[in-house]
Amino acid sequence: MHVLLVSNGHWSIPDSAFEAWAAHVSRAEGGFENPQPEGGVEPDVVFVGPCPETVLLSAVASLKRTYPKAAIVPFVPAPSPDLLLELLRSGTSDVLTSEAPEAIHALVQRVASSGAAKETQPSAPQAQQRRIGFISVKGGVGGTVLLANLGIALAESGQARVLMVDLTLPFGDLDIYLTTKQPEHDLADLAGEVDRLDPALFKAMVHHVNDKVDLIPCPQGVERVLQINPAAVSRLIDVVAPTYDVALLDFGSSIDPVKLPLLEGLDQLVIIAMLDVPNARHTSQLLELLKGLDFPLTKTSLVINRHSAAAPITQDEMEEAVGRPVDRTIADAGLAISDSLAQGMPVIAAQPRSAFSAEISSWASELLGLPQKRKSLWARL
Repeated sequence: MHVLLVSNGHWSIPDSAFEAWAAHVSRAEGGFENPQPEGGVEPDVVFVGPCPETVLLSAVASLKRTYPKAAIVPFVPAPSPDLLLELLRSGTSDVLTSEAPEAIHALVQRVASSGAAKETQPSAPQAQQRRIGFISVKGGVGGTVLLANLGIALAESGQARVLMVDLTLPFGDLDIYLTTKQPEHDLADLAGEVDRLDPALFKAMVHHVNDKVDLIPCPQGVERVLQINPAAVSRLIDVVAPTYDVALLDFGSSIDPVKLPLLEGLDQLVIIAMLDVPNARHTSQLLELLKGLDFPLTKTSLVINRHSAAAPITQDEMEEAVGRPVDRTIADAGLAISDSLAQGMPVIAAQPRSAFSAEISSWASELLGLPQKRKSLWARL
């Protein structure tokens, strides 16, 4: 890949930030009108250095005319939604918001994969696209942890494109189980832009966990949560979810006015509980609530998290109490969750050989219709 760095004067970003993946890096520091790379090498990606917003749009347009086949990527540390929209409609492929090497690497991966996607993926939603909600029967049962790890496992197991949406208002923390990077835009931002949200603007605003997993995080702060319009959130999910193979929606432990309109569009609602009396009671109450909302219980799946033989009640007692079978059990991740948080990655990445990771991977394979990995002879003894 050939990279051209264009700026009006010296840009302090080092060539070493690109050398790990770029075959050729050149600079043109004399301005934005018809810059020429060293050696006359046609660039694949043109990075636009810092400049005033009044200059940036014309610079992007000029560079797009000069290099129509190249991806034009301006550096803007904190772009507003209005500026993003103008930039993306003027011909930019993406926006670089940090000079950190890992941010540059991730951006180039997105640019490269999006170019391939245009040629290989149909514009219409694929038949296997699914929308799955997760709801915990009470706080603290680990529903967000399961959703985060399942999303990563889906992407790794079957190369699925996954969108995760944190609807746990007002205290959602799905992002901390996926990354240490602070998302720049959240659910309030995206819902607020839904009426003019085209694919380019969405791509620039959504948080990219990796090249196959995107996240719409929960707003931080009650004031931003109060800005959210339930109808706008519903429209947002309807617009963006079909562009992914799987959309995972974290409902937290309640069905409020923001989540209620989303129930109808779910292919499955995963109910997360633990084996104890309060959880059994809350599960029964939730099932009754769903009946009252005319939500088909055939679309529900009951998952027991932190499954253990030492639990206060048995699985049989749980099933008798709630009047339905348990569909899946997940082992207790224990201290692995704390370790994964410290490393800024999901448990299945931090401890891929754990029982928890194996059961999450099996769940992902089942959802995608992939063959299940058989346990080794020693594991079956």
